[in-house]
Order: sequence, then structure tokens, then C-alpha cells
Amino acid sequence: MWHNNIVMRSIKGIYNIGIGSSSSHTLGPYKAAKEFAKSFSEEDKVMKFEVTLFNSLALTGEGHFTDRAVVMGLTDVFSGLTEDDIIFHWIASEQTLHANTLMLQGFDDSGNMLGEETYFSTGGGAIERLCKKTKMGIKEGEDIYGEVFSDGISMNKILHYCKKNDLTLIHFIEEFENNDLYDHLKDAWRVMSDAIREGLSSTNELVLESDPKIAKRHFNYFRRAKRMFEKAEMLKELDSSLHDSGTLSAYALAVAEQNASRGAVVTSPTLGACGVLPAVLRFAKEKLHIHDEQRILEALAIAGLIGNIAKTNATISGAIAGCQAEIGVAASMASSAYCYLQGGTNYQIEHAAEIALKHALGLTCDPVEGFVMLPCIERNAIFANQAISSAHYALLMNGAHTTTYDFVLDTMKRTGEAMCEYYKETAKGGLAVLKSDDVHKMQRENIDKKTKEVRRYLL
Repeated sequence: MWHNNIVMRSIKGIYNIGIGSSSSHTLGPYKAAKEFAKSFSEEDKVMKFEVTLFNSLALTGEGHFTDRAVVMGLTDVFSGLTEDDIIFHWIASEQTLHANTLMLQGFDDSGNMLGEETYFSTGGGAIERLCKKTKMGIKEGEDIYGEVFSDGISMNKILHYCKKNDLTLIHFIEEFENNDLYDHLKDAWRVMSDAIREGLSSTNELVLESDPKIAKRHFNYFRRAKRMFEKAEMLKELDSSLHDSGTLSAYALAVAEQNASRGAVVTSPTLGACGVLPAVLRFAKEKLHIHDEQRILEALAIAGLIGNIAKTNATISGAIAGCQAEIGVAASMASSAYCYLQGGTNYQIEHAAEIALKHALGLTCDPVEGFVMLPCIERNAIFANQAISSAHYALLMNGAHTTTYDFVLDTMKRTGEAMCEYYKETAKGGLAVLKSDDVHKMQRENIDKKTKEVRRYLL
């Protein structure tokens, strides 16, 4: 069983810019392979590598392009390597310290091993190198909160600190984070915005490389939302809520499908859930008429704090706790950001995060055939809408509530520990056992059924 320590790193670690489709199965292994390759000097004369993928990485790595990601990481450093120089082993049923474990070994041309390291891909693109002495992962980044929160950090402790020192959450973040935080957030927001724009501008309905080839739905959503808005303008009695929901969904689908087709996206907190926060922020920017980009960056900082607490005290990995840890935390991040932009207090922001996560508890990670597509893409749209509903609920309250964000996080963690492995990104159960051919068959049958019903009605 993998045990994390309680040190919380910078918010910047929540927002990793990378290529889809999975932060834990693509981006993390890529970073691990590149770091391992860099550990050798020219004198070492490494000629071959062996890579062993364990458990979830072995079970769903092929669908997530884990092997390609590792090859990219190694060849970024050793450009002369060919695929024949990299041997993969897939071990699906061995007890390891973490569900996403990979071991890398380097050899010279005589077969002598020159180095070996084991890495954990802990979610959101983060990696930890196994310390052979302590049997724990060595985290990336600097401990910037530990001096004040030496016995561990939590949302309740942060709220207490803010109240004692008369701080808003933004002032708290700025007090602890380094000066380059907003530069990092600006880069992240640029990539998020580009992903929405590029996703919406695509007209090719079958650009996704993986099977099943799910038709891109964001263009239809966006067109439908615009049409509904135009009707609402013409017919004043028509509510614009359908337009708002359709527009928000379109933004989320655009980013999620950019991820599925291996475009440039940002972990928030993971790639599988990367459409929720950008969609909510883009929607808020337009709906609330926000012209100052600094406000959006501050909302990203608030969301990053919420996600960082989850990453530190629980998990953001679907292989550890199911999709509640990915899309649930993404909704919490987005809800807190939207609440902040609406003028919410510290306690209302925490409440918004708590509500969004609480209603994702128990959610499984079992995408069809192990690909980050169905239902992952659609789930981004659904939880973007849920994030705003959660924020609205919190804004209508005074911030007082029974179950805190910390308590819900602990519940999520314990739920994940109790969850059957079939529903934690192993492709062994749930929707994952449904084959793409079965999906296509059901779609055809459903279309035929609807066609018959329409004909029956017309006759």
C-alpha cells in the first residue's frame, strides 16, 4: 500500500501543461522516463532500456499510449534510440506500493545494468521516485507551506489562519507562494483558452485516433446553444438557461476532446478531468463580464489551492480512488473558482468545493475499453454544470455547514480504499468491459428503434 507524506507543494504543480490523453498514464510516465534518462552521463554509454509497467499502467496503458509516452521521454534525451532498443514488460497482477508503478532500467551494449529506478505516477502528471530506504515516494517541488503548517495542512487550518490574520484566500496564497505563480497561471490559462478555441473550431467528426471513434459532439452542442440563445432573444418568454448550459457543455467537451485526440491541455487536476475548470472560467468570463485577466488568474489560484489540498491529503488519481478523485476534485476546483468570481467569502468558497465533491462520492473510473473517452468526455460537461450549481448553492448560504471539505476529502479517500479494484482504472469491470463493437451495435439499434417509432407516429 502506497503511503503519501503530508507535505504540500506549490499550487503550480496542479497545473501541468502536456499532451493527452491521461495525466497519470501518459504525462507522468513521460516525465519519469525523461528524468531517468537524464540521470545518465555520456560516459555511461546507455544502449538499451527495459521498462516494466505494473497494475493499472499495465492494464490500461495501451489505451492511454503509456508505451509511446515512455519512448518519447527516453528519446528526448537519447535521440539515437529506436523502438527496438526499448523493451516493455506488462505485469498486471503484482503487489506494488502504488497502482501506477513503473520500473526503468538502463543497460550498456554488453547487457550490464547501469541504473534502475522505480517511479509512481501519482495523478495529475506528478511523479514520485521510490526511495529504496524509506519505501516512500520522493515528491517533486519545494515545501513552501511546511514552516507554518509543520504538522500537516488542511482547509480548516487554512480558514483558521485566514480568520486569525484577517486574510482572504487570495492573500493567503500570495503570502506563501513564490513570485512566479501568476506567470505559471497565465501560461496555463493561455493553453486552456487555446484548447477551447481549437476544440470548437474543429469540424472533423472523427479525428480521435483511439477506438471507439466517438463522433465529436462539441460542435453540435455549441451550434445548438447558439441557436437556443437566438431563439431566446426573439422569444422573450423563453428562458436562456438551456443556452447557458449548452454553451458551458460545449466548452467542456471541446477541451476534453482535445485531450482525447492528444492535443495540448492542462491538468486540472488531471487530464481526464481537464475540461471542467477551463469551461467554467470561460463561461464566467463571458457571463459575469470579466475583462481583467488578473481576476481569472486569481480564480485559477483559488481552484489550485482546493485541488492541491485534495492531492496532499487524499488523492487525485482514478487508479487509487476512482473518478470521484478526478472529476469530483475538478468540480470542486471549478466551483470554488466560480464562487470566488461571484464575490464569495472564504467560507462560501470552501462550501462550494465541499458540495461539488460530496455529490461525486463513489464515482467509478471504468471508461469503455480503458480509453479516456466514454464516458470521460461527456462527464466533463456534466460536472462543469454541477460545479456552477454547487457554487450557486453555496452563495445562497452563509458558509456554515455540517460536512467540511476536509471531511468529504477523507470520506473520498476511505471510499476509494474500499472500492473494488475493478472500478479503479483497471478496465476489469463496469463500463470498461463493454466493447466498442457493442457500443456501435447499440447505437445502431437505438437509431433503428427511434426511426421505427417516428414512422409509427407519422402513420
